[in-house]
Amino acid sequence: MDVGYRGSAVALGAAAFNARVAAAAHGLTGDVEWSRGDEGTPLYGTAQFAPGNAPELADLYEPMLARETNRLRGTGAPISAEVLERLRTAARTEGAELALLHQPAEIETAAGLLARADRIRYLT
Repeated sequence: MDVGYRGSAVALGAAAFNARVAAAAHGLTGDVEWSRGDEGTPLYGTAQFAPGNAPELADLYEPMLARETNRLRGTGAPISAEVLERLRTAARTEGAELALLHQPAEIETAAGLLARADRIRYLT
């Protein structure tokens, strides 16, 4: 079910981020350099850490340890502007961009596309 190792790539990215957060909480900073491997190991990362301060990452250590999966259905209540801005800032800090869908029609369209993509992936 891990077509093209996409799920593994997401898991590796999450693990690397967690390692950077834990390192920062212990007075280390560093980055991960990603490389393409071979068929057996198509993606791998090499982390190098050195003494340094990254308070924005260190502050995430306790929340990271407390994080858990919640697969409960949401309420549909609006997310506060403050939380949205913090999410946008976090994405930018990691070199990403956050795109938000607000209108029911946008959400329905995205859900349909994701459902069709999952169907293809699971049937491949």
